[in-house]
Order: sequence, then C-alpha cells, then structure tokens
Amino acid sequence: CLCAGGGFGYHYGPQLRWIGLRARVIVGNGVMKAFQSSGVRLFAFGVLSAVLTSLAVVCLTLYAQRAERMFSQRLKCARRQHQLYSAMVKYAAEHKVFPRARFAVAGGPLYSWRVEVGRYIIDDYPRFDPALDWKTGMNAIVVKQQAFRFQCPSANQLDPRSIETHVMVIIGDHALFNHDRPRSFDDVPDGKSSTIMCAETYRSGVGWPFPGDLDISAMSFRVNEPNEKHQAIRSVHPGGALIVFADGSVRFVSNRAHPQIVRAMATCDGGEGIDAASWELLIEQ
Repeated sequence: CLCAGGGFGYHYGPQLRWIGLRARVIVGNGVMKAFQSSGVRLFAFGVLSAVLTSLAVVCLTLYAQRAERMFSQRLKCARRQHQLYSAMVKYAAEHKVFPRARFAVAGGPLYSWRVEVGRYIIDDYPRFDPALDWKTGMNAIVVKQQAFRFQCPSANQLDPRSIETHVMVIIGDHALFNHDRPRSFDDVPDGKSSTIMCAETYRSGVGWPFPGDLDISAMSFRVNEPNEKHQAIRSVHPGGALIVFADGSVRFVSNRAHPQIVRAMATCDGGEGIDAASWELLIEQ
C-alpha cells in the first residue's frame, strides 16, 4: 500500500498540483467576473438613480413654476375684481343704492350696470354716452378700450380682441341685484361676508356694456359647471373661480363647493346660515 501510495503520489503529484493551480485560476476568474458583473450593475444602478433624480427635480421645478404662475394670474384677476368692488362702493356712496342690473336713458338702448360703474373705476374714465348706440362715436372706442377692466387677465390673453365680460352679478328674488328696486348695503341681513356681490363668468357670450347677468332662478350653483348651456360661476382658473363678497373680500371658491352653499351665498336676505365647517370646505386658500 505504501508503495502504491508512493507511486501514485510520485506519478500523479504534478498533475494534481496543475489541477489545483487550474482550479484556483478558475475560481479566481469566477470571483473577478462576479465582481465585474456586480460593478456593472452598481454603475448602471447609479446612472439610473441619477437620471430619475434629475427627472424628479425637473418635474418638481416645472410644477412649482406652473403653480407660481397660476397663483400670480389669479392674484391679478383678484385685484381687478376688487377694483370693481371699490367702484361699486363709490357708486353706492353717491347714489345711496347699488345700480340697477340694467338701465336705459331717455328711451335709449338698454345697458348693463357695468357701464354705470365703469366711470367710478378711475378718475379719467372715458365718457360712454348711454343715450347713444354702443357703435356710435366715442362709445365704440370705449367699448373696445375698456373691455379689459371687466375681464380676467388670463382669459383676456386667450382672446385679446374680445369684449365679453368675465364678471357678473346675480339677479332675482333675494339676490343683491334686480331690475326693479335697487338695493343698498342695508339690505344684507344675511351678512356681507357671506353674500355675493359679483363673480367670475366665462364664455357667456355677453359683451361688457350689454345687459346679461346670472339669474338666480335659472343658473347652476355648481362652480365651473361643465355644461356651458347653463349659467354658472366659472373661470379659466383650474379648480375654482373668484367671487367678490359684499364685505369687499375676494375669495377663490373651489369646484368642490356644495351647490346648496353657493345658493345660500347668492342671496342677501334668504336667511340661510353658513357654518365654519362649510367655509373650510368651500374656500381654497
């Protein structure tokens, strides 16, 4: 046995050493390949992570810029709406009542309250003669030049030549405006902070000098009502529309506002109450 064992070791020893060396080489190569493969995967993962992070940063930046632009446009529109409220207050201070929703002078054509209030917006407001047709003389120039005062800046950019109004009052029984008896600030027992003075509209087809407002008996009280055949408070601002209240506040009312709450705000003496919880759901800050 010893001889056999010695012979086996003598004759096959080099081969075994070669096999052992080869095995170490094979194992080493396998480890190296595994390391290289793992390294490639780590590198690819790193590149993918960097790309995804960059895309996320770009998307967040674009979203922030869009949100800032939307807020800026809404703010400009709110300022213009407040200018109309200030003009309405000046009119009421001089005449002791709000203007009629529509009026005519000396048998002339019917015009909107916007014509009456327009001259209270600025001191040097161009003279519009309500006794004449809107296409006659200076009236035609005023209609075109002053349309922007009754328009949302964002909507005006979509059609700069339009004379369509983007602001209307609500008319009818229990509303702050009507065609018969003008009301005043004293006729708001429901509270000025919860009574609509005027609101945004869009695609109404009504030119700013002409009669045309939201009829409380026919309008939809869903903000941004998708069916454009229905009168409604609507705007180009995503998510809601601006409403001016009788206390001078301009609020962005969400599309989620319940129609019954909007209906309650449309009246000045309807006796409806709006609790704090309803306001939190109604107003988007």
